Amino acid sequence: MHGKTVIHIGPYQSKGGISSVMKSLTETQENIWNTKILTTHVEAGTIIQKYRIYRSAKKKLKKYINSDQIDIVHIHATHSASWWRKMSYLNICIQRKVPVIIHIHSGRFDEFCNKFGGLCGQIVRKYLSKKNVKTVLLEKRWLGKLNKWIPANSVVINNPYDIKIKKYYPKKTEINILMLARNSKGKGHSFAIEIIKFLIELGIDVKLTLTGIEKRHLSDDFDGKIIAKGWVNDNEIKQLMKDADFLISPSEFEGSSISVINSIVCGLPCIVSPASSETIGISDLIVGLDDPKQWAERIIKLSEREVYHKLLKKLKKESFRYERAEISKIWLKTYNEILNNSY
Repeated sequence: MHGKTVIHIGPYQSKGGISSVMKSLTETQENIWNTKILTTHVEAGTIIQKYRIYRSAKKKLKKYINSDQIDIVHIHATHSASWWRKMSYLNICIQRKVPVIIHIHSGRFDEFCNKFGGLCGQIVRKYLSKKNVKTVLLEKRWLGKLNKWIPANSVVINNPYDIKIKKYYPKKTEINILMLARNSKGKGHSFAIEIIKFLIELGIDVKLTLTGIEKRHLSDDFDGKIIAKGWVNDNEIKQLMKDADFLISPSEFEGSSISVINSIVCGLPCIVSPASSETIGISDLIVGLDDPKQWAERIIKLSEREVYHKLLKKLKKESFRYERAEISKIWLKTYNEILNNSY
């Protein structure tokens, strides 16, 4: 057993990027710290069952604190209902003077803070300004976007990669495009389909694989050129990434996309919207959301053999920002700092 214990609170068993980040962090941290997990939300189940999960986590948190079993509480939050749920855990930590980190994963947290005439932002600022609370953001751009509500000592720590694979590039004529996203407004599934329509019209041999939506959501699969897989597990994602030539992320908003980070680390060129510009860090891979035809044309241009291989070298340079071991060191340094400042 190690000397210090951190407890992660969040939707560990749910679908999406936050659970991936929680799993990655706990896997790397457990070699140095003791780690515990409190699940606060589940996808399936009735409202009563979900409330029981939430209430059970509160009881366990109080028990851990009262028995002096934890040193730091690490809360993973987004916006709206997620924030209000996590605020109750945060309040427990504040009352008992336990060092706590609020890790904001949302790509729409600024919108949330502006709701109800800015009342939500006032509440956020009140809680985040407490002495034993440390705010952590995913990317530098959020320091500016949220500066009205977050403390001046807030820090930025990149998400670590979740999946790393060795890719092979067989000679072929078909371009395989992959979109990894949950079925959520603003993720861009319909936009992705429009991109493929343009590529087909231009005579390009192409295939698009979509996750998050199922075949019944498609009005046309264009003779099998569009495949809707629904929700897929990690092993399926690995295989899809191995088979893909490009990953696309035409999302209107992102905190710090895990699918984009995974593509960078795996050497899979990822064309993204401006929402992921800081995440990708390569200007050639950023395209606006004004016209899907621009995405189609960019895919064609980047598919040229020489251009594609130059991209792979650029991705390799960017991948170091998301190395799990290095990010784990930054987290442990942050934990130690908040511990030292709390006494």
